[in-house]
Amino acid sequence: MIVATFGTYPEMSLGCLKFGLILCELFDGRMFYNSGHIMTKIGDKYYSQNGVYDYIDDDYLPVEEYGLSYFEGAFSRVPDVFHLRLKKYFGEE
Repeated sequence: MIVATFGTYPEMSLGCLKFGLILCELFDGRMFYNSGHIMTKIGDKYYSQNGVYDYIDDDYLPVEEYGLSYFEGAFSRVPDVFHLRLKKYFGEE
């Protein structure tokens, strides 16, 4: 597990959201957000690019509570395929 990186890596930004969208598409997961990170629930476990967790803190809320527009602005820096996945997740294909 990578704990820290040095420098900036634009292609790696929003990794938790990208990873969550892929997990949701493949495993029917649900994403939770805490204003800094996304965790994806599949079954009774939570996943992110940092690992697997048994529980998450209470400040994580379902991304649906933030709405599609909250996350769409972040995708100005990533490939269109993730825009499409995000819209699909929110049921707005």
